[in-house]
Amino acid sequence: MATHQRRHPSVAAELEGTLLISGDLFPYFLLVALEAGGPLRAAVLLAAYPVAALLGVALPDDDLAVRVMTFVSTAGLAVADVAAVARATLPRFFLADLSDAAFRAFARRDAAERYVVTRLPTAMVEPFVREYVAEGARVVGAELRVVGGRFTGAVVNGDRSLGALQAVLGRGRRVIDVGLCSGDGAAKRQPAFMKICQERHVVSTPEKAPAAPLPRSEYLRPPIFHDGRLPLRRVGDIAPIPTVRLTRDRGRDRVIMQSVLAGGDLAVCPEGTTCREPYLLRFSPLFAEIAGEVTPVAVRAGGAMFHGTTVRGYKGMDSFFFLMNPAPWYHLQLLDPVPSSSAAADGDGGGDGGGESSRDVANRVQRAIGDALGFECTALTRRDKYRMIAGHDGVDMRGNARL
Repeated sequence: MATHQRRHPSVAAELEGTLLISGDLFPYFLLVALEAGGPLRAAVLLAAYPVAALLGVALPDDDLAVRVMTFVSTAGLAVADVAAVARATLPRFFLADLSDAAFRAFARRDAAERYVVTRLPTAMVEPFVREYVAEGARVVGAELRVVGGRFTGAVVNGDRSLGALQAVLGRGRRVIDVGLCSGDGAAKRQPAFMKICQERHVVSTPEKAPAAPLPRSEYLRPPIFHDGRLPLRRVGDIAPIPTVRLTRDRGRDRVIMQSVLAGGDLAVCPEGTTCREPYLLRFSPLFAEIAGEVTPVAVRAGGAMFHGTTVRGYKGMDSFFFLMNPAPWYHLQLLDPVPSSSAAADGDGGGDGGGESSRDVANRVQRAIGDALGFECTALTRRDKYRMIAGHDGVDMRGNARL
């Protein structure tokens, strides 16, 4: 006789302490304050947190610290800036703390409706939950007041757990079939929304069985894009070798590169084709159309503590953060030369299409560098990266310059 798994129409889980191993919310507020607000706002939050935490312990209101952190980290910030941080920066840190057991219990449970309850603002959590936890899941968190496209830092809904979830369910429904939380044996520590759950499941008990993070191989989708890039600014023109700046206009760039090649060798930096994850984005084929031979160079830049690059942060701090690493390093590996499409056209293949196309050559160079670095090659482009991280194409239209 065939059996089937019991289907639960709805399941709800708390984010902090259950889906996320740690219940500490301060690091996420600090990331928002730093990335969307700047170093000064982050310093204010860092100074205010100990006082708010002590008041939260001394007073009956244990959400005081969260409200203070919410106000300091978001008040006055543009909604678009916070959304960009929630989309491009926070998911990587959430994923690193995502509980393996809780994720399997929540995302892989046969349920028609999924709810994630959190004390964090919904704007900070929603992109992560929908992209990396469960498609279609609804986030029940703090809703922030918006005036003129900016957050005021004030919370609209007072009850960010039980009352907010009941409001989402509507008047016709007041019950969740399954509730998931992390239990420590103390009922007073269970989130309030568990009161309306027919079944209450404790995912893990940290004292007896420490939770393990979800392996990268089990991610719903790989976090290819998050804040990080190779920045090229005017200060980069101070170099022992001549440098030129491209315009992102194919015709003009072709002329510029050909003029440089006429005087000797040319090193092309495929800016924007890297990320902080082991992936390579697609290369532009222009370099394969103007040179007779291409020598791929695999470059690694490493540091133990800080990434020296950013999309939304202050670009002038990039070198400072890179040099703050105790032992920053670069490793260059020269690979075997690859004949270009222009060389094939001048050889036996002629112009009859017998040789590789410039796109094929660019893809072969990408694969060679990816194999040397141990990176996976993708068909994603620099434009895809900047649209996801910063909300634009990565081109400053005021001067037609690279960002």
